Amino acid sequence: MVLYACHELGDPVTTLRLLRTRALDRGWVVHAELYDLCPLATRGAQRPQWQLVMKLLTHGDAQAVLVLKEAQIELERRHLREVRRRFEVLGAAAHCLLEPRRSRREVLGRGGG
Repeated sequence: MVLYACHELGDPVTTLRLLRTRALDRGWVVHAELYDLCPLATRGAQRPQWQLVMKLLTHGDAQAVLVLKEAQIELERRHLREVRRRFEVLGAAAHCLLEPRRSRREVLGRGGG
């Protein structure tokens, strides 16, 4: 599991602490805790730490990412669809702490910790 936060304002350390607690409560092994300090509207391709998340997932060093909200991954729906397709190809998953459970179809990929 990789923990990730994107913050324009606020404290990413607090967010990462919350994500770490949730991940450990679920028995997930945390491989990395990463954050970018930029507006949420910044595309993932321009976020250095998000690129590292994707590298860890691509190389199989982690199987999933935990974020506070889906918008932390990509703000615009059309870009989020691209990320979903990439996760599907990788067999990776994204878990969102503050969003209700959705159908399998709506979740970013599959899998657990």
